[in-house]
Amino acid sequence: GYKIVQVRVVFKIATKDQTHPLHNLPLIFVDFFTSPQRKLESINMFVVQRQFFTDGYQKCGVEELETVARLIQLIPKFGLEMDTDMTAKNSLAFQPDDKPRQPYFVNSFADKEIFQAVY
Repeated sequence: GYKIVQVRVVFKIATKDQTHPLHNLPLIFVDFFTSPQRKLESINMFVVQRQFFTDGYQKCGVEELETVARLIQLIPKFGLEMDTDMTAKNSLAFQPDDKPRQPYFVNSFADKEIFQAVY
């Protein structure tokens, strides 16, 4: 299956043993999102949110860069009001105190490949 992640950093590990399987392999450190399971019929978009462990810490990990299939656009799901501290630059990292599990829409209309994959 596929995963929805937010890439935080791209890196390589330089090991002394150049035959090590991770030596110079392009890797990514990511935050994990839930799989899209619930579609809002009124707008034809799926909803995801960040994954958390039971102790409240966000799920993150390291993946190989080559596992990235495509870029997608996530749009914060606003309620009746939007926090004025949220901007386009911080919208994926923004976590208001009263809404620690901010939901996001997967923008299936961003490009035709995403639209065809979803529908």
